[in-house]
Amino acid sequence: MVASPSNAAPAGPADSGTAGDAISASAIASKYGHSVVIDGATTPTSETSALPDGTMRYVSNTLPVRVRRGTTWVAVDESLNAQDGVLVPKASASPVRFSAGGNGPLASVQLADGSWVSETWPLGALPAPRVDNANATYPDVLPGVDLRLTATPAGMSQVLVVKTQAAATNSALANLSLSISGAQVSMDANRSLIAQTAKGATAMSSSPVWWDSSTSGSDAGGPAGDGGLRPVNHTSAESSVSLDVASIAATPNVKYPIFVDPDWSVGAQAYWFTDQAYPTQSYLNGQYADGYQSVGAGSPNYLSRAFWEFGTSPLNGKQILGATFNATEKWSNTCSARNISAYRYGNANPGFTWNTDPNQWGTLQDTKALPPAGVCAGSTAVGFAVTDALAWAASTGSGKVQIGLRAQSETDQLTRRHFDLAASITVNYNTIPATPSGQKYTSPPRVCSTDKNNPTPLDLTQPITLAANVSDSDGQNLTTTFSLLGVTNTSFSKTQTASGSGTVSTTIAANTLVTGNDYRWHAQSSDGIASGGVSGDCYLRATNASPAVPIITKTSTGTPVVGSLMTVKFTGAASDGDVLFAYWWTPGAPPAPTQSPALTPVQVNQPLPSCSTTSGPVTYVCPAAGSLSTIDIPVAPVDTSSTLWVASYNSAGRPSQTAPATFSVGGLSVGASPDNTNVSVINGHIWDSSSLATTATSVPDLNTTSGSVGTNTRQLLGAPLSLVSGAFRGIPTTFLAASSTSQAAASERTAIDTKTSFTASAYVYLSGSAVQGVPHVAMSENTSSAAAFTLGTDASGNPQFCRTVLVTQATACATSSTGISPNKWVLVTGVWDSIGQNLRIMTDKQIIPTGVTPQAEPANDTSAAGWLCVGGSCSYPPTGTLTTSKQWEGMIYRPSVFPGVVSGAQLNNLWKAMAPTDAPPADTSIGQVVNLRCDQVATPQQMYDYSPTLSGLTGWTPTAGTLAAKALTWNGVSCRWMRESGGVNMDISVAKIVDRGTMTQLQNDAALGTPVSGLGDAAYYNNGTLQMFNGQYWVIMTYPWTESGDEFAPLSQEVLSNLP
Repeated sequence: MVASPSNAAPAGPADSGTAGDAISASAIASKYGHSVVIDGATTPTSETSALPDGTMRYVSNTLPVRVRRGTTWVAVDESLNAQDGVLVPKASASPVRFSAGGNGPLASVQLADGSWVSETWPLGALPAPRVDNANATYPDVLPGVDLRLTATPAGMSQVLVVKTQAAATNSALANLSLSISGAQVSMDANRSLIAQTAKGATAMSSSPVWWDSSTSGSDAGGPAGDGGLRPVNHTSAESSVSLDVASIAATPNVKYPIFVDPDWSVGAQAYWFTDQAYPTQSYLNGQYADGYQSVGAGSPNYLSRAFWEFGTSPLNGKQILGATFNATEKWSNTCSARNISAYRYGNANPGFTWNTDPNQWGTLQDTKALPPAGVCAGSTAVGFAVTDALAWAASTGSGKVQIGLRAQSETDQLTRRHFDLAASITVNYNTIPATPSGQKYTSPPRVCSTDKNNPTPLDLTQPITLAANVSDSDGQNLTTTFSLLGVTNTSFSKTQTASGSGTVSTTIAANTLVTGNDYRWHAQSSDGIASGGVSGDCYLRATNASPAVPIITKTSTGTPVVGSLMTVKFTGAASDGDVLFAYWWTPGAPPAPTQSPALTPVQVNQPLPSCSTTSGPVTYVCPAAGSLSTIDIPVAPVDTSSTLWVASYNSAGRPSQTAPATFSVGGLSVGASPDNTNVSVINGHIWDSSSLATTATSVPDLNTTSGSVGTNTRQLLGAPLSLVSGAFRGIPTTFLAASSTSQAAASERTAIDTKTSFTASAYVYLSGSAVQGVPHVAMSENTSSAAAFTLGTDASGNPQFCRTVLVTQATACATSSTGISPNKWVLVTGVWDSIGQNLRIMTDKQIIPTGVTPQAEPANDTSAAGWLCVGGSCSYPPTGTLTTSKQWEGMIYRPSVFPGVVSGAQLNNLWKAMAPTDAPPADTSIGQVVNLRCDQVATPQQMYDYSPTLSGLTGWTPTAGTLAAKALTWNGVSCRWMRESGGVNMDISVAKIVDRGTMTQLQNDAALGTPVSGLGDAAYYNNGTLQMFNGQYWVIMTYPWTESGDEFAPLSQEVLSNLP
């Protein structure tokens, strides 16, 4: 078995720190040895990177850390700037707008749907704020009361700073009502405030809290140390939030200033803590600018547990290799280490209180002895291993994970810790390769059978390529293992690996398997870290058996006619099983061909044909149901002597054979009569302009049938008409002329039924100045929308015959494989065989087609009813005029159509510029009398100069059957000069040919020799004989002592000069 990926590896990528997708990022990371951010997976709170080892890293933050600016991400910067009359952060993922003083909204927060929720200060105009970084402080909004707004990564914090007891007792603070617009406000079970827009977007305000200055260092940013956070009495209506600030003044031992914090957040993931000291207070998503998460026990009766929630949808179905929960310890109530434990929690609804905690503690993830922080040691970054929690989220597809922190000993009053609100998880993961799919055989192309009882038959003598589609969204290089196992012989086992992604394959060498045995195979991919699923099994049966040569039976009676219906039946052998018959015609009799024109045998890179299909000249049929034989197959002979060949293919694609590796077919020789009734000027048409004056206005039809109605009766080819004079094979002739701007000449009526079999033929001459790269049509028959058939050349200059099925407007074309040369006359003939349902294109007199294509003919198709056009493809809309396209550029001679299929002899006549059924012309009509004596054909001096030893011989008569005898018979002259030393003669004969067919044949036969340049229109030498054509003159010079045409010089040129 030889394995290979389906495509060569592309050139490596350029180095970059980012890429748009995982596959591109992985390629860069692998090549350059550094992590690459996947830009398409980045959000304000999360980032995914490809690592050099092929794995991925996912980082998710509780708070936004970046914001999109155009096509790049920038770090969050909450510093306030004045803009359009308000204060806004420089770069925020959760945009806010703060008042610059005066009337109007105090603050606005933008929600996910783009709408804004605004809050209005109820107590008059606001003073101009003092701006410090992300803070805007509005002094003395009430006597002794400042208001500070802070832009945060998740939205905003607002804190009332009540400086004195007198200020706290101001009646305006007893029920401070803040108006909300742009959303409807409600309160949840944990007394958090929710503002929701009509589109469903929300902003949240955690249950308001207050703190005082009892702990040194407490300020508007938050309490210092373990300063308590206490609830504020509050209520809400649909469009307002009311705070009871004045009641705080009644709290014993309050130290001023005191700080009251209602806030709004929109862009954070959920985080909260619970506290036994305030069991009904919800601390969801922070309380102030410098908020914290509390964990552990402390004096007097604090006991807290903290929770963070992270979205994990990008990890669904991934293999988690490692995960860390990252947090920052800001403060501790002891200067010694204490154990803190991390657990997978829930998942529960975020924001529950101590009293409403659902107690959904999951598995313990990690316990760390955390060092002191805060006064003792400053802030400390800590990390907890949470791989199990993330693996759970990835495998369950939960879309989120909650991490809970608690003290290992909650009775230890020195375990109190504060953590920053901002935390993150870092997850290294791998995408498990997808289970291989789309299993098939690519060589030979076959489908995968998953039915053990109906395996795919395959030819064991050919290489067999197994293929499957494999993928890994990380873009890692995959290794796919193909396992081939025996079913008949269960001990057989073979494995092979293939590298790459997409469609990968492996090839079983020819003759590896055992004939008649069944096998199964499947595939599994690995990225070097993990293996994906195993595909289902494909079943195959190996064979080297070939079907017998089929039997052909002619089932119709009577003498066949070329192009007319006859029927045959094909029969296979009972031992062959399911077979497919392939049949095709060739002109002439056996010997049998060594291979069919299409698939012999079915090649490793080709599919097994289906029943009732065609490929070029070959048609495929299957036996009738439950029979070894086909039904009667309609066929039509292609010539008066032709052979119908039939081959059999079994379901493994093996052809009929008589001996190993010897392809064999059945052949039926068919002798048929030419269709002289239809392929004739009795029912067909030939428009011959040979002898017309160039001023003629129509070309006569050679059809001899009288009358003026129907496709088979005589009709003129008329205006618009352009005629030019010239020479055909040297004989003066008038031709039809066409150009890129001319209109086609049209017949009087419909000339041919395009539904049934017909032949279209014409001599064409393509001008050397014709536009290249476009098709040119010499002849067509029009309909209202397009031509029903066209005869001409395609855009590459290849002869082409096209036909359109009128009911479907489907067009098929038979195109020659070789083009025609400009400035040269070529007979182009197209055949529509309605019985064989194919189109054939032929050039000159060759009955063997140079192009064949099938065309299915619907039973309800109709014939074109328009005119026959010469000089282009024409159409005639019902309300318009005749239009011409794809004009011929050059000349056209003797265009013809016949309601039947031309035979080889009839085609030969057309090539000779004769009617299909014409008899050869009489000798006396072939040539015009040549009034020259021998001493005028070559003067004595000319002959002496050529060879002094040659002298004229009088009374000489050429031997019958020689070229000299033909020239003499056709009213020419033949002369001989004898060499004096004896034995060798020079013969010179001259004929003036007036019959175009004879001249065509003469030139064709002479062209088998070696061309000789510079003599007349054309000259050829062969075995001591030089034939020259000059206008209508045919000159034959024979001298056995010559070895080339040049050895007749200068006498050959002098003989041409002597012609009258």
